[in-house]
Amino acid sequence: MSQKKADLLLFTVALAWGSSNVLLKIGAESIGTLNLIGLRFGLAFITTFLIFFKRMLRVNLKTILYSALTGVILCSIFMVLIYALKLEDASRVSFLSSISVLLVPALMAVYRRERPEKCVVIGMVLVLTGLILLMNPGEMIFVSAGSFLSILAAFINAAVVIVTNAASHAVEDTLQLGVYQLGFAGLFGWIGSFIMENPRLPETSVEWTSVLLLALICSAYGFIALSYGQKYTVPEHSAFAIALEPVFSAVFAFFVLGERMEFHNYAGALLIFLSVMIAGKIIDIGKVWSI
Repeated sequence: MSQKKADLLLFTVALAWGSSNVLLKIGAESIGTLNLIGLRFGLAFITTFLIFFKRMLRVNLKTILYSALTGVILCSIFMVLIYALKLEDASRVSFLSSISVLLVPALMAVYRRERPEKCVVIGMVLVLTGLILLMNPGEMIFVSAGSFLSILAAFINAAVVIVTNAASHAVEDTLQLGVYQLGFAGLFGWIGSFIMENPRLPETSVEWTSVLLLALICSAYGFIALSYGQKYTVPEHSAFAIALEPVFSAVFAFFVLGERMEFHNYAGALLIFLSVMIAGKIIDIGKVWSI
């Protein structure tokens, strides 16, 4: 595969993931939070397990344990995200949760007791400014519950990136880790649903559409395409494609859900997007500064 085709493949991953929050918002209107998580990741696991059937059978206990750990964190991310989507617009949730890209290097700098890189510091300033602009006037002092949950999801997502990175160096097969992680996220979702909800299968065409798209396109396709496409392109292009996710989410929210934001909200979203690009070193702040 050529690099251009790989970049296009990663572009479709960002497009698929960009629809995720919109589909979650639609599905969560009638399906329980944990029930929806169980359906999404359960179906995604079954699909990916069947595709890589022979490879999945050669798993060891260490991979299973790490998959369970990352799976429970993954499940918790989407619990928080779905509750945020019940209280907040999908586009705003997407931009707020995308700051996890910035939080990973910031948290690692704190953990290593190192001074954070200049791009991280600049990104933090842009994020704080963007957060203020993304809030509505009545939320300037007290952050809304939906916004707080979105930011919390970003912190949890940063944690799962760090834990998964550590786990990927400890196991023999990272593909097994990723697939079984989906399985455990779905399992924990189903267990929680049986305890706290009344789990059921989708009943309407809208419910089935949202669940199947989440499972097959956002999770199964997104996971496989990302893993495959990254082999044939450079990390900067991969990061750029992933960073486009909240932009696509805002577009989907505009056309599918009819969501609108004020001008200052869009300005805040733009600043957060720029912070993600800078922190991910997609934009070289040194070169920009020298222009």
